[in-house]
Amino acid sequence: MLEKQGDWFHVRQWDGYDGWIYYFYVLNALDDWSANFHYRLRSGWVYTEPDMGAPTLRQITVGVHLPGDHIDDHWVKVTLPDGIEGYVYDRPVTGTPAALTDKILSTAERFLGTSYVWGGKTPLGFDCSGFVQTVFWLNGIRLHRDAYQQADHGTQLKHRSQLQKGDLVFFTERERISHVGIAYDEHRFIHCSGMVKRNSFDPNDELYSERLDNFYTGANRVIKP
Repeated sequence: MLEKQGDWFHVRQWDGYDGWIYYFYVLNALDDWSANFHYRLRSGWVYTEPDMGAPTLRQITVGVHLPGDHIDDHWVKVTLPDGIEGYVYDRPVTGTPAALTDKILSTAERFLGTSYVWGGKTPLGFDCSGFVQTVFWLNGIRLHRDAYQQADHGTQLKHRSQLQKGDLVFFTERERISHVGIAYDEHRFIHCSGMVKRNSFDPNDELYSERLDNFYTGANRVIKP
């Protein structure tokens, strides 16, 4: 928290992004409130009891951090910042370990169809850079908030033919980088424009986007081979 003006708080997030929050959405966390549980599903609820038929206390989305203790294989008892306790359903992680680039794209695909919301950083709505930042953050990589800032991460690629899984692709409109996505290869990429979806640079591909092909301006490799 940087300052208070009337009913508004000026705050700075972990990525250095500044903004204002109305007092109605802010509270002081408990002194001993320490988050150790990371919610991994797209979205869900905090229940009054470890039962999906029980009344709900709060809605939560992927990436939420709360103090929590597993009471069995599926339920976690959590404490909210205001001290209220409840229960969250948590599906165990299964499957074999995958390369980080595969995890990045697997995470991104979990949000296919999610609507575009300017400023959004949750499965309730993303903007393009919020989508990319969230996908990488969920895999342990911190990126800046805006597309033009994310262009400062990693190593710049000279040619589009160099694109590999997990690379960032950038698009320039009105002389400034204004859009970003995540590459599958030199042709296809996933991004949020209208909704989270896949597109392609290949005119012979059914997912081809002439507009984005024309606005493509470069790419960076954030994940080193």
